Amino acid sequence: MALNVRPVQISASTRKERLELADRLEKLLANDKNWYEFPTPQDYRDARRNGTHGFKKAVCNDKARLINFTGREGNSVELRVIEPTTGPSKGVWLHFHAGGFVIGSNASYDTYLTRLSNELGLTMASVEYRLAPENPYPAGYNDAVDAALFALSEEGASKLGAQLRVLGGESAGGWYAVAVALALRDKHGVDVQSQLFAICAGYGIFDLTYTPSCLNHKRNIVLSSDLMQRFAEAAFAHIPLPHRKVPDISLLYADLKNLPPAQFLVGTIEPLIDDSMFMAAKWANFGNEVDLHIVDGGCHAFTLIPMGDATEEGLQSLISFTSTTDRDKWLCSVSEAFLLQPAGPIPKDKIIFEEAITGKTITYHDFKTRVLWTACWLKHDLSIQPGEVVTITSPSCIDYIVASHAIWWLGGVVSMMNDALSLKDMTYALDLVRPKVILAGPSVIQKVTDSVQASSLPASAWRIVPIDYTPTCPHSVPDSPGNKHTYFKPYSLKGKDNRDVLGAIVLSSGTTGYSKAAMISHHNLIAINYQLRADNPQNWRHDMREVFFPPLAHIYATYAVINGAPWLGSYICLLPRFDLEIYMRLMSARKATLARLVPPVAKLLADSTQVGQYDFSSLEYFSCSAAPLSDKVASKLRNAFPHVVLCQTYGCTEASGACVQSGVQDKNMASNATGKAISNLEMRFLDESGNDVKAGEPGEITLRGPNIMMGYLRDPEATAKDMLEGGWYKTGDLGYVNEDGYLILKGRLKDTIKYNGFQVSPVELEEILTHHSAVEEVAVCGIWNEEASSDLVRAYVVLKQGFNASPDTAKSISQFLNAKVSGYKQLRGGVVFVDGLPKSSTGKVLKRILKDMQQGSAKPKQSLLVSKL
Repeated sequence: MALNVRPVQISASTRKERLELADRLEKLLANDKNWYEFPTPQDYRDARRNGTHGFKKAVCNDKARLINFTGREGNSVELRVIEPTTGPSKGVWLHFHAGGFVIGSNASYDTYLTRLSNELGLTMASVEYRLAPENPYPAGYNDAVDAALFALSEEGASKLGAQLRVLGGESAGGWYAVAVALALRDKHGVDVQSQLFAICAGYGIFDLTYTPSCLNHKRNIVLSSDLMQRFAEAAFAHIPLPHRKVPDISLLYADLKNLPPAQFLVGTIEPLIDDSMFMAAKWANFGNEVDLHIVDGGCHAFTLIPMGDATEEGLQSLISFTSTTDRDKWLCSVSEAFLLQPAGPIPKDKIIFEEAITGKTITYHDFKTRVLWTACWLKHDLSIQPGEVVTITSPSCIDYIVASHAIWWLGGVVSMMNDALSLKDMTYALDLVRPKVILAGPSVIQKVTDSVQASSLPASAWRIVPIDYTPTCPHSVPDSPGNKHTYFKPYSLKGKDNRDVLGAIVLSSGTTGYSKAAMISHHNLIAINYQLRADNPQNWRHDMREVFFPPLAHIYATYAVINGAPWLGSYICLLPRFDLEIYMRLMSARKATLARLVPPVAKLLADSTQVGQYDFSSLEYFSCSAAPLSDKVASKLRNAFPHVVLCQTYGCTEASGACVQSGVQDKNMASNATGKAISNLEMRFLDESGNDVKAGEPGEITLRGPNIMMGYLRDPEATAKDMLEGGWYKTGDLGYVNEDGYLILKGRLKDTIKYNGFQVSPVELEEILTHHSAVEEVAVCGIWNEEASSDLVRAYVVLKQGFNASPDTAKSISQFLNAKVSGYKQLRGGVVFVDGLPKSSTGKVLKRILKDMQQGSAKPKQSLLVSKL
């Protein structure tokens, strides 16, 4: 939450000049007839447009162009478009003109809009919405919403030449800007917090039952209390005053969560000053960024009419707010966001990565230099072009991280593949991802070669390159400045929406068979780090130090290590394979401030008798993820490390990593809680019919936010199954939010098994096991094991006639599977022989009954023989 209230600090002489100018303007307009004193409102509009009444005739920009489209009611809606002459457009500002719902047009303010367009580099598209009283609410409102929907459409973006980025307007136009944002969010499923980088509402009305200042303002400079109410009644007279206190009309009473940064600009001589102040405070109370700028001596419409330096102060404030560099991060690439715009100053000589085994280190300056060398080499020696896929598979090392950023620097797509995959799994993954080049660690070169040869990849794609510098290999990653080519700037989106530009492919298991490939956009990769840091800044600092052991191919590493450390300037020691003694020794020697854990490692630490041999005084907190941590392990860990705060994280590959986290401030949360939803993330809980459950009841955790993936690569059916309309992703996990706002996990709805943080697809294993000569039917489930602090993979087998339910048969089945799959997919939960599999009326195996029978919560109808191998 950020409420930036600009202090009113001007000199006494300046204030005097502004007030004198306001007095003169009030006298000048005192005898002007108002719109309601003309024969018809249109007569007044014509007089204003021709310059025969009120201010001078508006000066038009002869380069403005018109776009017409058909609204949802069948009416034609016009956009007046002014484009920047200072360079390519960064986006579209959809503008709603002033006029109290009654007067004005989209051609009234060309001079004002031209200046904003050129100074901000934005295309201004001003909406010609229908006016009251001829067209009362919701006519103009519908036109405004239609204009936004058009701008968001493929046709609209094409005709406008850029993506919609700002909603803004003045007076009634300020009301429209906020009303449209709410309509897009609530009625059309638009993630406005990601789509828009600003809402600019100048001196708007936000309570149509009228705030105190609107009722009691005594001056009559452009707008009086009486005139404001006459304007409002022209549009809303058919709705009784008590019935206007609804979110669609009196926006002050709306739910304002998950909205973009907004500026509320208002002057002190203004009947609507309360509206802006109240709205800004509520905007901030809902956790949104907001800027409230009050201009002393400013009257209504002071940015549109000549009010001396008050006008300039207002315009400069508006331009400064809208051009804040943080907004541009939603338009940029990963390299532009993390390497060109770090979170803070980072000393060039600071070591940000170290390899635990080799002792190799790299400073921040050298890391960026190596990224550039490698990007040049990829571009010139391997001819990698923007959008082409490069797979990386290797144990954790600095070269892996350098290569990832080098690929992003030239606009390529990083495919992250676990080096521990079996030959079969790696072959399948390569067929799915279809990379142009594979960067492989020395220890997996042979397996990668075998996988490529076993795949359906064409021979032209068989380019396997060592990820580290190998003098004898002509195509190895460069290790000296002599290998660099001509410097080139990082890949730029050039006006593209970074939500639509693929940045990474990360493997994630599903319930329909083999691994699925989650497509993570540049937008996702940038958003997740900003969301996490905004939510818990104390967990994401430049002075963090850690020893990291999970594989870099895991989504956990993508945000925490690959992007996190170069952006923050923190230190990470890379441990390629976990070993408890080495891990503890390194944490002590490197003075780690945090430890990222998974439940099995948390249990090892909690049970270790060697903890007292090491100095962990620098350790501030644990961050445990991948699976829920049992109360028993959590209690033992807290006892072993009484000064360390235990934080938990819940997330998934499809959400670009963490989506719920706790921080040091949550040390007193319930022991079974995971944390709270991160910033900018919406979370709901659905029943089996897709309806929202009651508060406090478990339901399928369903997420929406800027971190949610684009979809699954080459799998439209899986994408359609898991991604709902409006950008919601169904996680397959069950949970609810308790009364304190913390997520409580209640198990999995999907069949996918999580072993030590790795996802295992039962369908894949069942398919393999059916080929064993003894297996008639089989169902694979995950069984929670307290000692392992993880699900273990177990097979329930119906034997073919003639085979005995013996330990030897169980051993044969286990060995048959284990030889064909990666280590984390093996049958550590054993083989259980059953007489038959429980099924629904449609033939679906009821795996929950199998689990209940084994755990004793239901009486088995079959004799069970368990073989744990």
